[in-house]
Amino acid sequence: MTEQRYPKTIMLNLKAVDDCVLVHDAVHRKVHVLNKSAAAILALCNGERSVEEITTKIAADTHLSQEEIAADVTAMLQQFTELEILEPFGLVSASQ
Repeated sequence: MTEQRYPKTIMLNLKAVDDCVLVHDAVHRKVHVLNKSAAAILALCNGERSVEEITTKIAADTHLSQEEIAADVTAMLQQFTELEILEPFGLVSASQ
């Protein structure tokens, strides 16, 4: 079985402001505003965690089931990839 991994783009600066997180992408000269939920997902993206591991952690932190949030986590990762905040790292063997 293989799992997709997502590392953050190298040139990101994150800053918490009130109840959101500002993400400055110096390479693409963009600033993104994330709510706390999206910021929590982004914080877990280190190129080593799988989508399932990210979902498990978010579920535990929010006291929701993995089934309730799996689609939202996947959609957020896809949106981050489209915005070039994350880079798909490729498929990694789950046995590693």
